[in-house]
Amino acid sequence: MRLCATIQSVVLVVAFAACPLPSQPQTDTAQDDLAKPFNWPMIISQEAGVQFFLRTRWQDGVLAYVVTLTDTKGRIAKWFLKHPDRGTVPLSSFQVTFADEEDFHLYTLYLHDRTFAKVGGTTNWESKGESQCTEKIYRAALKAAKAKSTSEQSAHGFNYPSELEASPPPVKR
Repeated sequence: MRLCATIQSVVLVVAFAACPLPSQPQTDTAQDDLAKPFNWPMIISQEAGVQFFLRTRWQDGVLAYVVTLTDTKGRIAKWFLKHPDRGTVPLSSFQVTFADEEDFHLYTLYLHDRTFAKVGGTTNWESKGESQCTEKIYRAALKAAKAKSTSEQSAHGFNYPSELEASPPPVKR
């Protein structure tokens, strides 16, 4: 009887070694990948003279971001001078939109004007912050960004005040 129980135990050990249980998804590793900073492709607006840079990471339900605007025409500085109360008024004149691989809207990140600060000695403006975002949305946005990295399209967009674009010439009568 003991010999039979020992043989059954050996058979079970061999069976587990030969056919391991299906592994559980490694969410910790996947989430660690999301926590690594991701540099999105630069967006350029010739009309506004603005280059837009975005770096993000996701952890524990929070999308952390750093936005940098390079202002070659000085229009962003004029915008903020024109709206000096930006420290008290929660305007979101700038937004980042994210799309999935089929270009359907996933998420909009609102950048409050008061969060932008001029980077000393440059024409750059920077905003750092966090926003609530689900893992599923961020993962879909990253997947689209990586899939479109070699195409002319982008999985993200940048919206800014139309006042930053060149004014049309006056109408001659």
